[in-house]
Amino acid sequence: MSVGMIYNIRSEVHTAIRWAISGISLYPVWNTKKEGFVGLYMDVLRATAHTAIGFRGRKVYLIASDRKYTLEEFRNRILNSSIGFDGLIALDGGGSTQMRFKDKDIVKSVRKLNHCVRILDE
Repeated sequence: MSVGMIYNIRSEVHTAIRWAISGISLYPVWNTKKEGFVGLYMDVLRATAHTAIGFRGRKVYLIASDRKYTLEEFRNRILNSSIGFDGLIALDGGGSTQMRFKDKDIVKSVRKLNHCVRILDE
């Protein structure tokens, strides 16, 4: 697994990408301006609920917070955890933030969502 900037996944055939998700890089790269989150697009950096996906080795972590943090505060809280992530990407936040585990709401959304990241235990 890795975190990297890809502008056109079709042009990345040499990397043999099997699965990808997009968002804002939180680690190892943190440069929201370079990623284009300026001006009107700075809204995603505001204090709100946030979600992220991270990994360490072959373990994948889904992270959600219903407390309102700026994206930088959210990032710093995750990086100060004991996990020691190899890579982190922020996903959609705000009203889209929710998490369920074993049919229990951990973080509840304020609206119905059409898409999600789902990890199945097989």
